[in-house]
Amino acid sequence: MGTAKRVYLYIVSAISLLVLCVGLYDLVAYSLGGLADAFGATVLGGGTGREQVSLAIALVIVGLPVFALHWRLVGRGWRGTDAAALEDRRAPLRALHLGLVATVALAFGTFAALQIVGDALLTVFGVDRVGNEGRLTDEFAMLIITLPIWWYHVRRRNADLRHDELVEAAAWLTRLYRYGWAFAGLMLLASGVSAVIETLALVLVGRTGFGAADRWWLGPLAWSISSIVVGLGVFWFHADDARRAIRDTAIIGEDDRASAVRAAYFGAVILVALSYLGVTVASSLAGLGRWALGLTDASGIADFLELVVGPVLVAIPFALAGWVHWIAQRREAAGRSPIALATAERLALHLAAGVGLAFLAVGAGQLLGRFVEAALGVAVVDDLFRRELAWFAAQIVVGAALWIPAWAMIMQRRAADPSTERRATIGRAYLYLVVGVSLLAAVPSAVFTLYRLIDTLLGGRGSALGSDLAIPIAVVIVASVVAAYHGRLVVADLRLAGETERAIEAETAALASVPAPSAIAASITLTLRGPAGTDFQAVTDRLCEHLPDGMVLERSVIETVGPKADAPRKPTLRGRPRPI
Repeated sequence: MGTAKRVYLYIVSAISLLVLCVGLYDLVAYSLGGLADAFGATVLGGGTGREQVSLAIALVIVGLPVFALHWRLVGRGWRGTDAAALEDRRAPLRALHLGLVATVALAFGTFAALQIVGDALLTVFGVDRVGNEGRLTDEFAMLIITLPIWWYHVRRRNADLRHDELVEAAAWLTRLYRYGWAFAGLMLLASGVSAVIETLALVLVGRTGFGAADRWWLGPLAWSISSIVVGLGVFWFHADDARRAIRDTAIIGEDDRASAVRAAYFGAVILVALSYLGVTVASSLAGLGRWALGLTDASGIADFLELVVGPVLVAIPFALAGWVHWIAQRREAAGRSPIALATAERLALHLAAGVGLAFLAVGAGQLLGRFVEAALGVAVVDDLFRRELAWFAAQIVVGAALWIPAWAMIMQRRAADPSTERRATIGRAYLYLVVGVSLLAAVPSAVFTLYRLIDTLLGGRGSALGSDLAIPIAVVIVASVVAAYHGRLVVADLRLAGETERAIEAETAALASVPAPSAIAASITLTLRGPAGTDFQAVTDRLCEHLPDGMVLERSVIETVGPKADAPRKPTLRGRPRPI
């Protein structure tokens, strides 16, 4: 199948499938709504107009044959055994189509499942569906339509994986779908557990303004549990799919554990866990500082728990998810090779250093900006000012706690094995990213600062100059320090790379000057034994007749007397070696 034909078939198949699904959804929703109305289920029921049903039937009548025809033509690709069929199964467009359709179907199905589970729990808890004008039959209809489509496309792609060895875009697009949805499911699960912890903690502590008879928390609890149930299902299916792909490595032809997409998945989970934990811990530290300085109106143990302990509690699910994934990645890498283990540790260290540096730089920039405003007399040092300082200081503490240990270990690894660590892709990407982001922050701030100063000197508006320039000046200072510190490492690594290249070129030139192995003389010693009286001269003459060109045979004599051998005589050359 040619590229143009493949593009045509997959585009028309996708569009016609969309038309068909819209029509089927309207028909199924209408049928379910009618059944619900017949049974008097007001929560589930609803009406559908005659025109909408007519449109749905028209969409199905038009979309079904168009999709069936084109998908039948597409199906020749996976049923065939010739080179064209193999090329179609390995085509990146096929991977994109199957993954995109599965993604869209699963996205709609996930939202529908969240609504269904949430509404079911609200009914169990006895809470009215306030403000929800949609019909639950519509969500069931969406689930009925999208789940088979999603399941078919996922199974079809898994069959392709185990039938042909997929490479390049066809392989990583499939992994991108798998690990992307595993990440999405994990985030749904973690956020749901976090919300449950937050809601239950507020109920147990006794939130201000709510009495014991208040049922405000049942609604949030229902939607949090819905997120847990649906997120767990999505995550478990795709994580198990990844496990089966690793198990079938010999069939698939590529180890999924060594793929960049899987490494990016682990890195994304660890990054989110570190970031969320950093924000919540900083919030707890800021609350503790404000509490100690008397900058809050809260009083009593309940308010203290809500301000200081609560933020850390809600971060536990994300921290646990990051820790479990880090342990799994490290164990997996250790089972593969020492190089894989070093790469996994390098990734985790640079992620921790990056998150810590972000907290450190943002907190330091904001704190410095407030001090500049205070020094210029444009900021009032009041309770609001002090509360902000507590938050900025908390960010600095969290950033330092993450960045200093991680960066110390990175520098130790760079010193112990500079040829590997300083040339590693992860390390170089980290340095370039830090320097680039720092310059992107510093350059606009410097331009704005100079613009305001020059404009003021030329007689322009000079009012509010201090408040306008405080934050930009702070950004320029902090970003310049960060860029200069990491920039010197970039320059040093570039010099090391240049020296290494020159050393390789010199070694290559030296090896090129060495004579070829065929020009080097080589020899082997052989011992010829025989009974007394053997004519060794005749035997060696016959051997010399069968030697290849360029080889010679040098002869010496070892005499024996009786059963024991005397000491060998000094080797003598009988005649000149005979080159044959």
